[in-house]
Parts: sequence; C-alpha cells; structure tokens
Amino acid sequence: MPAKNTWVWIFFAVATLVVAKILDFAFADIFAMARVNNAAVLGENFILSTLCGALIAVAAGFYLSSLNKQTRSFVEESVVELDKTAWPSREEAWSSTIVVLIFSFISAAILGVFDSVFNWLTNHNLFLY
Repeated sequence: MPAKNTWVWIFFAVATLVVAKILDFAFADIFAMARVNNAAVLGENFILSTLCGALIAVAAGFYLSSLNKQTRSFVEESVVELDKTAWPSREEAWSSTIVVLIFSFISAAILGVFDSVFNWLTNHNLFLY
C-alpha cells in the first residue's frame, strides 16, 4: 500500500482535475453568454475555456496542497483515519447489498400499492372534503 504522502498527492491531483473540468464547463458557458470566441489553443480539444479552467485549478490545487497548512493537515488526517477503518469483506458487502435490494423492492411495492389506491380514490372522487 502506498505511503500516506502518496495518497495525499493523489487526492490533490484528482481534485485538481475535477475542478479543472468543472471550471472548463463554467468558462465555456460564460464565454458563450459574453459572446467571447472560445478559440482552440492547443488543438480543437484544448480551447480557451479549458486553459482558463486548468490554470485556475492548478493554482488552487497548488495553494491548497502546498501553501495552506490547514487543508493539507486535514487531508493527511483523513488518510490516517481511512487506514483505521474496518472495511467489510467481499462477502459481507455482497450480503448487505442483497438485503438493501430486497427491502428496496418491498418498500417500492408497498408505496406502489398506496399510490394505486390513492389514485383510484382520487379518480373516483371518493375523498370527502
């Protein structure tokens, strides 16, 4: 299993990629509303909105991972706590999934019956005011 520091860097890298993609979508919409040409920068898949989103995400990721000690400490402590977690075995997870599915179907059936009854009552004007 990789060291704690490796997991922390993986977290910040993935978070930076996710934020970059979200900002890419946001800048694309902003540029469309402002009628700014969202031109290709490094090929047709890397446009101006992608560049802006990536730059801001990398800057934020660097700040949060290297300069902001509170955020870095929080992520490191979270990784330590995840090491202490007792994860279920494959068999336990499978049996729990089956139980959840069975109760979900039972609940859906009960709610379906109630919905049908109230639908019938409503369509036949049997509710008294």
